[in-house]
Amino acid sequence: MTPEEMRAALNAVLADKATFGWWQLFIVVLAAGLAAYCGAYFKKRGENRANEESFEAIRAQLRQTTRDTEEIKTTIAQTTWLSQTQWIAREKFYSAMMAHLRQLETSLSDRCDYFQSPGSEYDEVSIKSADFQALEARGYESVKALRELLGPASLHLGESSLGKIEALLADLWNVGEESICTADYVRRAFGVVADARAAIQAEARSELFGNPRK
Repeated sequence: MTPEEMRAALNAVLADKATFGWWQLFIVVLAAGLAAYCGAYFKKRGENRANEESFEAIRAQLRQTTRDTEEIKTTIAQTTWLSQTQWIAREKFYSAMMAHLRQLETSLSDRCDYFQSPGSEYDEVSIKSADFQALEARGYESVKALRELLGPASLHLGESSLGKIEALLADLWNVGEESICTADYVRRAFGVVADARAAIQAEARSELFGNPRK
């Protein structure tokens, strides 16, 4: 019962007080007071419950927002870690590839020095010397290492770089078949390797420090 309703009831009783005794008036007033108190109590309780439900909804939303934020942070961290891991792997294989190419190129360049003077391409003594044989062995090891690198590198490097290595190995084989002598092979192979090394080096710089590999 609202305060207005309670006053209306009391006014009605007082207007007809001749028919009521004092104890009856007391009971009416007490009942009206209890009704007003209960009405106010339940109204306040309903308001408190509504506020609690509202606060609980806010807390639930905050908890969900916190979980979403943590999931986003975890995803970003995982993506960053994966990107860094992939970069490290690419850098590792490109570095190994460039090291073998440079060693092969240097080996061929040093062998070219044996054929500077006219007629030296037919000098069997120089070709069979220990130093020349050591340079040949170094070049062979570089070619072998490049061939072995293709398998694991295919997991991290792009098809373009791998294709250049495969083309280089095929070109070296063709040069070996077509050359008329050791000097001819060394000069032609040096040009093939130098071109491949420059192309792969440019691609490695682009992928590692420029545009990412797609």
